[in-house]
Amino acid sequence: MQPSTQKPAADRAVLCQRGSELAEFVPLFSELGISVEIHSGELPSPENLEGARLVIIAGQRLAEGKPPAIRRWPRTLAVVDDGSKTLAAHLNRIGVAMVIRRPIHPRALRLLLLHELYRGPERRTKKRVLIGHPIRVGVGLFKQNATLLELSRTGARIALASPSKVGTLIQFVLGKELTNSKPIKIRAKVVRSILPQNATARGESEVGLALLDPIELARPIQAILDRFALGPATTGPVTRNTPTTPSPRDLTAPRPNVPTAATAPDRTPSLPAAKPASAASSPIPPPIEPRRLPPSYPHGSLSATAPAPADSPPVSS
Repeated sequence: MQPSTQKPAADRAVLCQRGSELAEFVPLFSELGISVEIHSGELPSPENLEGARLVIIAGQRLAEGKPPAIRRWPRTLAVVDDGSKTLAAHLNRIGVAMVIRRPIHPRALRLLLLHELYRGPERRTKKRVLIGHPIRVGVGLFKQNATLLELSRTGARIALASPSKVGTLIQFVLGKELTNSKPIKIRAKVVRSILPQNATARGESEVGLALLDPIELARPIQAILDRFALGPATTGPVTRNTPTTPSPRDLTAPRPNVPTAATAPDRTPSLPAAKPASAASSPIPPPIEPRRLPPSYPHGSLSATAPAPADSPPVSS
């Protein structure tokens, strides 16, 4: 009796798409030997997805109306076309395992699917996280563009056009886009080199690296791993719907046209100028009044009797 050559029903991936919005996944699954089941109508029920190894869906569909019971689905990946943190948090909250932001490097996407479909024992002691971000790498003064595909606390995987030989010491820089801080330089040793499948065709190769200073770089690298734990980076700018916040000055009501001091009439009575401090220390003598002369009377006549001195005795009549 010949054994069956048909793949079991569980060895399939499910694409929930409208039109061809997830078309780039079909050839990748075909290359990996995984059959694809496409749902273009209503979202499937958990019973229809029973036995599937992976479900991929456009993230925007999960934000329309009441979300399905994602936690009862197989492992689910959501694909989004923008970098909205609110949408990513919503997808993670309802049960999505990973958010894939477009555009993504093709090798990073293929590597991601390989990780998701792998069911064997994990041979690495340190978990690697998919990054998919462009970097600069080289030996000495020679630098070239590359893509950081994976990163862990002790190693990395890089895609580049001209791979170095095994045992070569190289250096690459993680920019502030990855660190959210100042760039860091990482020294590593090439431990594995993977050439393109078609040796005559031009394409990127991959190298596996072992970090030379993992203890010193543990803290910044762990921060990067935490940021990309829910999904790899994009290879281009993302669109963020960020509302423009007006400044406090813009929120202030416009003021009426008030005349300036040069044009406004001054109706305030003038005040005496303040005395200098030196003048306050020395007293100012009062003004000298003019002398008044006694009135002149006719000779030998008085208008009133002159008062007698206080110490003179009274005169008897």
